Amino acid sequence: MIDFPDEKAASTHSSGIINPITGKRFVKSWRIDDLLPFANQSYTALGLLLGKELVFEQQVKRILHSIEEINNLSIEANTVDYLPYLIQANVKHLDQQKFNNPFGYCEIEKSFRVDIKTMLASFRDYLNEKNMLLEEPFEYAKLEIGASIYKNWCFEKLIFCEGYKGMENPFFNHLPLKPNKGQYLVLDNRQLDIDSTITGAGVISPMDEQNVYAGATYEWQFENDLPTKVGFEILKSNINSLVKIPYNILDHKAGIRPTSPDRRPLLGVHKAYENLAILNGFGAKGTSLGPYFAKHLIDHLWHKKALNDDVNIARFVP
Repeated sequence: MIDFPDEKAASTHSSGIINPITGKRFVKSWRIDDLLPFANQSYTALGLLLGKELVFEQQVKRILHSIEEINNLSIEANTVDYLPYLIQANVKHLDQQKFNNPFGYCEIEKSFRVDIKTMLASFRDYLNEKNMLLEEPFEYAKLEIGASIYKNWCFEKLIFCEGYKGMENPFFNHLPLKPNKGQYLVLDNRQLDIDSTITGAGVISPMDEQNVYAGATYEWQFENDLPTKVGFEILKSNINSLVKIPYNILDHKAGIRPTSPDRRPLLGVHKAYENLAILNGFGAKGTSLGPYFAKHLIDHLWHKKALNDDVNIARFVP
C-alpha cells in the first residue's frame, strides 16, 4: 500500500454513521439490505484483526417535522421492505427541556457507527509492522505500465483508491469525479449527554463520552479546503434548530468527499491498461459502500465476475 497521509481526505473526518433510512419520505438507502450486514461483518472482522472495537450499535432517532412526515412514516413502516428498519410504535419525544422536537421522533433500527479514526490509525500501524506501507506521495511518472513495475515494486494489479485526489490521476482523469466539501463541528457531550445519533437539520452523533459530531455541509463550490465562517453559521443554525440548552463548540473542521454525477461508486479497469483499476466515488456514504464494493472489485479483478452496471466506470467511458 502506498499512502501519504492527507488530513483533508473525507475518511479522516467521517462520522462513521450507517443509517439505512434517509430523507423526508423515509427512503431506504440504495442496496442497504446487502451493504449493511456486509459492512457490519467486515468492520467487526477488521476490529478483531487489529485488536480494536470498531463497531458500535447506535440507534438513529429521526426527528419528525410535520404531520405529513408522521403519515409517511406510518405508510412505510407497514411495508415488508421497511419492517426491519422502522419500528411500528407511537412517536416518541426527546427531552423537550433540552431538544426542540414538537412532532417527536421515530427510531431507525439496524443503524450503527464505525470508529473510522481508530480504524485508519490502527490499520496504518498494522501495515507498518508488516512492512506493507510506503508513506509517500504516488509518482505517476515512475510507473512502468507495460512491465507492471512501480519504482522497484512489481505488481499484478494496481488499484487507485485516491478519494478526491483521483481528479489528478492521469489514467482516470476522464471520469467525472467531483469534489464536495463537508464542514462539521465537534461539540462537548458533557452538556448534551446524548448516546444516540439524532438526525434533523443535519446530524449530531456521539463520537465518545466527551465529543459529539455535528454536521455536515455539502458544498459544490468552494475556494479552498479550510473551514469557513459561512459554514460555521450554517452548522450552528442547524444545531440551534434542535438543541435548546447551551453547548460548547470544541472544534470546526472540513474534509473533501469524492463524488460522482449519479451518486454511485466508480469501479473498474482502465480500457487500455488491464493492470490498472480504480475504486472511488463513494461520496458521503463511504462507510457503508466501501467494504461491499471493495470486495466486488476484487471479485471482478481476480475471479472474473462481472461488475454491476450501476458502478462500472464503463458507464462514463465512450
